[in-house]
Amino acid sequence: LVVMGRNDGKIAVVDGKALGPVRVVNLNNYSKRKVRNQMGNWIEAMAFSPCGKFLAVGTHGMTICLCDVASDFKCIKALKSHNSVITKLDWSKNSKHLRSTDKGYELLFFDIDTDDLKKSKQNPHATSLKDIEWNTHTCVLSWGTKEVWDTDMDGSDVNAVDIFQNKLVVT
Repeated sequence: LVVMGRNDGKIAVVDGKALGPVRVVNLNNYSKRKVRNQMGNWIEAMAFSPCGKFLAVGTHGMTICLCDVASDFKCIKALKSHNSVITKLDWSKNSKHLRSTDKGYELLFFDIDTDDLKKSKQNPHATSLKDIEWNTHTCVLSWGTKEVWDTDMDGSDVNAVDIFQNKLVVT
């Protein structure tokens, strides 16, 4: 399956082999902000969990939707701790933690209950997760990327990062 985030706040699930539509899931109802015709809550970031059971979807509605793949991508939990548009998402290797950044330059962490997604919640104790092994490294604000930031930079100076074999790559 291929999942595409759309500019109308929906995700489209497509059969990757036949390239035919499977379903469309509307995530606008989970948004923190209400916009006219719900056209301003487009999808900015998505990431599948390493276990393959979940899809985290970051929206312009300042919400991360945790979707259950086996339940036709139904949003089981909406994480509403961000105060701006979610831009990047990273899962921990064990699928039990999620980190995210937004356009307000917040780096937030969440504990994911893989047995009951509804119990997932923000973890306000970032230092408790500093040694977590992350499956991906796309968040521009993280312990692994702190060395790329000069004191005179603002948040728009680094737009994308990735870490490959312990070597930092910045684009």
